[in-house]
Amino acid sequence: MASYFDEHNCEELREGQTPDHFLQFSRFLLHGGYWEVIEEEFAQLFNHGDKPPPPASKKVVEELDKFSVKEKDGQCYICLKEWKLSIGEEGVSLPCSHNFHRSCILPWLNRKRKKEREEDLENLHNSMFS
Repeated sequence: MASYFDEHNCEELREGQTPDHFLQFSRFLLHGGYWEVIEEEFAQLFNHGDKPPPPASKKVVEELDKFSVKEKDGQCYICLKEWKLSIGEEGVSLPCSHNFHRSCILPWLNRKRKKEREEDLENLHNSMFS
């Protein structure tokens, strides 16, 4: 007989790891068909108008402070993974002192638009933390 984790195509939590309830709730909304119901309200709350924030310039991205994750408190603000479970991974620190996994923040910073422009880091910060 297959184990619970094999049957459900998932892995047992590692020692010290906690369940990701936000991810579970997001999957519930998406796969349960509820996202369509709240999509319009979500867009009104988080819409930045017709013009989305521009991508960060290559220069700005290259100049961001990089660090190797060592055991410390806190978590990546995108994936919410605790830093102590990310030891050895590469991180990026924005000028506002918020830290992210490089693999989490770079796709967001590098979103392509028709024209690449210099990024205003204050707008970048405000679009994530307002």
